[in-house]
Amino acid sequence: MFAFHAISELSGGKLDGIHLLWSPPFPTGHALEGFTIERRVAERPDGSHCFSLAPADLDRARRLGVLPLPDATVWATPNNQVEPLKGSWTFRCDLVRRRDTVDIAASQGIAAFAARADGKVVAARTFSGGACRLAAADIATVWFVLKTIDAPVRICGDLRDKVVWDGAKTIVSGLQMPFRAVNPSLASVNDEHQQAIAQATPEDIDGAFDDLSRYANAALRRPFANAAWRVSVNDPTADASGWDTLPFGLVTALSASSPLRRGLGLGFIDRFDLTPGEAYDYRIRGKVPRADRDEQRVDFHTAPRGYALPSRFALGEVVLHVTPAPIVEADAAASDTLTALRKLIRFKRIRASLPTPTTRVVLDGRSEGPLDILGLRSSLPVASLSAALGQRTLVEFSTPVDEIILKGDGALAGLVARPLGPGLDPKEPVEITAAVYGLVFAPGAPPPPPTGIDVENLGSSARASRRGQRDDHLGFEIAWDPPSTADPSALALWPADAQSAPPTEVAGYVLERAVGAGPFEGLQGSDGLHFGARNSDPAVDFH
Repeated sequence: MFAFHAISELSGGKLDGIHLLWSPPFPTGHALEGFTIERRVAERPDGSHCFSLAPADLDRARRLGVLPLPDATVWATPNNQVEPLKGSWTFRCDLVRRRDTVDIAASQGIAAFAARADGKVVAARTFSGGACRLAAADIATVWFVLKTIDAPVRICGDLRDKVVWDGAKTIVSGLQMPFRAVNPSLASVNDEHQQAIAQATPEDIDGAFDDLSRYANAALRRPFANAAWRVSVNDPTADASGWDTLPFGLVTALSASSPLRRGLGLGFIDRFDLTPGEAYDYRIRGKVPRADRDEQRVDFHTAPRGYALPSRFALGEVVLHVTPAPIVEADAAASDTLTALRKLIRFKRIRASLPTPTTRVVLDGRSEGPLDILGLRSSLPVASLSAALGQRTLVEFSTPVDEIILKGDGALAGLVARPLGPGLDPKEPVEITAAVYGLVFAPGAPPPPPTGIDVENLGSSARASRRGQRDDHLGFEIAWDPPSTADPSALALWPADAQSAPPTEVAGYVLERAVGAGPFEGLQGSDGLHFGARNSDPAVDFH
């Protein structure tokens, strides 16, 4: 649900300590009671778990394309599309259990890669002596490239199963985002601002807080089970007031700045009784509604109002057939204030093909009275009932179905194909955790700079040809590639299905300009600081 990282700083300055940073938990956007962080002296893993892929397993994955196993689902892709059997092959393993270290032994190995569950690649290494170690937090997927499949592959991951950390010290508790929507002790924008300033110490937060407060509170006051990231708002103060805005992304983008990250409750500096040269483990804990942790909801909130969908389309893993062909609209008209918009589609008849047979489906919508609901299995009717749609309508069948048909005047806002089990409260607070291990409190090395920079006149003919249009503005386009932490020789074997650019440890760059023979300085008296992000391609909800 969220990522957790740590960086050591030991230079004799006011920022000395171990800097802890994390992403907001998806989809909630915050921890209900704030975050608690624990620290202990680093401990070795509790053990390791290994599984092997024999040449016969690799050949079966190569012939079938996919091979389900108890420890992982293995996918095979040829790197030579013309003569697949004469080139290397890339094998992808979606692990059943997350790991922080994965060791791969393969005498025919060339390179290996690791990614988190969100698809972002976090490690890329080449094999040395038939072995490769991938170390990163929360590894969910590994790829390995083999010259041939004539030798077995052994994959081992560390085990860290202890629920209770013996001797751990709580260094902070109840660390919350500084907004009224989630912190009722704050009564005004000024209260929010002062809370953010206190959390950002020892650095300052500059600038007005009003717009940040408006956007954050609008997103965090989300309809239940809607992702904070997907809350769309109509902003009457914006130049394009008729457009949808996703405010939470605008808020969290500021977390690239270290004082703002801490001010937003997404970072903390541990400066308590640290010993130089000592290694530490950290764990962060918080609570979110059970439905946010254990269910996966699909909805229409990333589609703009007025977007015309075809009669048949995929919404995540669910395929919908809708009559008449739907148009995405807002549940209620936008007002003259910042308004959260609940997106939905209207229907007379809708048919939903589910990813797996089930007896339970959760629907979010509304209807003019009860709808006729029919459950099908292998296209044959096996169950029927009637129900009116609300914001969380649980539809239960007496026998598993793989399709459902809804008939009547209704509107659909979202769907959960694998809902919680019977008797579980979707709003019950449940714990989420993440950990980092073995971080040494020591001076850190500065990251390498970009290896090159490209500067191009905005009005150049080459740029116009590349973009397919002229640019009549005066100025220059400046571009550079971020320095990668991946082994350079591994980049040529980058997995075709990896959903991110190569990993980098650099988020901020200082860009300076010199006029004539003058000194280099930031543009227009600024500090020249620019932030970048290694974003994955946006998820495709409709196709």
